[in-house]
Amino acid sequence: MAEKNSAQGRWAVIIGDNYYPSERCLQGAVRDANMVERHLQEGATPIDVTLLTATTPSNPDSHRPVEQPYLWPTRRNVVAALRRIIRNANPGDLVYFHFSGHGSKVPSEDGSQDSIDGELALALFEDDEAGGSYLWGSSLVTALRKMVEKGCIVMLVLDCCFSGSMKRHEARDLGVRCIAYNPSIGAASSRLPEEYAADLDSSQRDSQLYRDWLVNPSGYTIFSACGPHEIASEIEVEGQERHGALTYFLLDSLRSLGARGVTVTNQSLYEHLRTVFHLRWPQQTPMCYGNRNYSFYGNLLAKPEAAQISTYRMCGGSLRLRAGHAHGICKGDEFSVYPLEVPEPAPALSEKPLMICLAENVHAFESDLIEIDSKEAAGQIPTNLMAKLLRSRSPRGTRVQLARNIGNRHEWKDAARDLHYLFLSIEDTDRPSDFNVIVSGCGEYQVVGALHNKITRLPTVPMNSERAIKKVLYILQHLATYRYFEGIDNQHPRSSLQDSFSLTPHPLAGEDGIYNITHGDAWQFTVENTSNQTLYITVFDFYPSWKIGNVALQSGGNDYFEVIPKNEEVNGKRTIRLCMEVPEFLRLNGEGRCKDIIKVFITNKPISYPWMVLPEMPLEASSLCEHASCADSSPTWVSELTGRDTKDGRDGMTDEWTTRNFTVHTYAMIRAPK
Repeated sequence: MAEKNSAQGRWAVIIGDNYYPSERCLQGAVRDANMVERHLQEGATPIDVTLLTATTPSNPDSHRPVEQPYLWPTRRNVVAALRRIIRNANPGDLVYFHFSGHGSKVPSEDGSQDSIDGELALALFEDDEAGGSYLWGSSLVTALRKMVEKGCIVMLVLDCCFSGSMKRHEARDLGVRCIAYNPSIGAASSRLPEEYAADLDSSQRDSQLYRDWLVNPSGYTIFSACGPHEIASEIEVEGQERHGALTYFLLDSLRSLGARGVTVTNQSLYEHLRTVFHLRWPQQTPMCYGNRNYSFYGNLLAKPEAAQISTYRMCGGSLRLRAGHAHGICKGDEFSVYPLEVPEPAPALSEKPLMICLAENVHAFESDLIEIDSKEAAGQIPTNLMAKLLRSRSPRGTRVQLARNIGNRHEWKDAARDLHYLFLSIEDTDRPSDFNVIVSGCGEYQVVGALHNKITRLPTVPMNSERAIKKVLYILQHLATYRYFEGIDNQHPRSSLQDSFSLTPHPLAGEDGIYNITHGDAWQFTVENTSNQTLYITVFDFYPSWKIGNVALQSGGNDYFEVIPKNEEVNGKRTIRLCMEVPEFLRLNGEGRCKDIIKVFITNKPISYPWMVLPEMPLEASSLCEHASCADSSPTWVSELTGRDTKDGRDGMTDEWTTRNFTVHTYAMIRAPK
């Protein structure tokens, strides 16, 4: 392909491989690739596209795809395309990589699930005796790293699967996009022509394609067709053409949004895709890795850690929120609903909602919404909506007492009326409080503990500063949200789930139940799945900086870890390891100890908790958000999709969840100043 001016800032490598001479041929991969190319070329911005496809020959005596050799998806051609981008792309360029075809995986040697059961690979065509080769995950990782280091924004879509649980004799569905690993092809794939090796091959294989791809995951987003232990398949559209499920639903969503001029974050797009699969193809759960705040087209749309939750229409027209008891939703919670055209990350306070809805029937993972107030006639309400939490009706909240010498008490009360998980008392009372707001000797508002003790990393707010009350309420809302999510617990978990796993921390706790760790050392726990179904583990770290972080997401992974049952290939165990450190802001202040709360959710279904992520508390009052509601950054997407009426979920399984909380104290050696 002729070189183009890279100043256009858009690059794409699109691979569609139907033809596997020694394996099951696919029907929809080339169609996927052609559809993706057309979609990208329809955009207003020119794009440099490398399209590599292999169509199965109609003549059974032919062993070559119908395309010309320079257009085949061979390892040499793919590597050359990636190498060209690495050499010619400029900072800020968008690089799009799409693969539709078979995935494969090298079996793990020790039966562990911690490295996703072995290295992952994309299966490619080769015009040789073997008929195929592998593009190793390590090579792809190296290419991505080089692009990100140059300042490129990288978007990957992998419409294949890497399930190690599928055997050759089990592959009855011709549309399954996974093949068993072939050691002879693997051995041949370890060699690259010398001129390509310097730019792409890594010296050591990285067995963790999905976790910790890059040191800094901020420059890339990856959509994968399914979880590491699921099967990705082709689907028939209207009983005729076959497509990869991820490619078809992704392009359908992008076209629908583009027709209305709507651009959303990859987080919103991912939550929408999860809902699409939930309703239309529940056999798969799409996965998302890396930075979710970019749009599909490379624009940074939202501040870090903005969150969305999907909602969909039931057959009767009612709305169902994809969040329930496990997310902290309570019966009576109010949601304001807006048209999707309102810009992200959240509706502005000046925007009037189309309707107000209540959470009526709250289930484990989903909730039914009922309309209580509408500004439009039913026929005029658009089908594409988003909503945000307006008022929480949870009886469990954080109690805050205003000091007696603080004036404008009713102004405080009015401003705090719609805050979530927070009870602000303006009356003098002897009732215990979780926090107190006082006035310091310097004329500043200060939030202190229940015993008026100083709290680490909370800014003070000058009383005479602009929007001083709202800034203090933002601090209180942040604290209340942190405490509320920390307290989520299933008081009555089902015994069937409790009996299906064991969780063993290491090292063990002291007599007080606290885990003591030296700065820089690891605290870890091992989950053993003793059932015959996959379990899903989501881990949150409640940091001493008042941040809530999803451990998997922070390392560039998906929302959760999977623990599949024991079989002949894996031992049914997964170890999750956390490196514990005393934050620098504490060490600089001479404090050598900190406390983390590690919260673990165990569920029998793949569940996402996007709005449970919370950023660090700002250190300076000038950095505080002027709006007091943390929910403003947590809109929910109401899709145009129509779903089945189900009580327990998509597959008839009972929704089951439980939690475990661990308190970890980390100690660092602090040297006294000279």
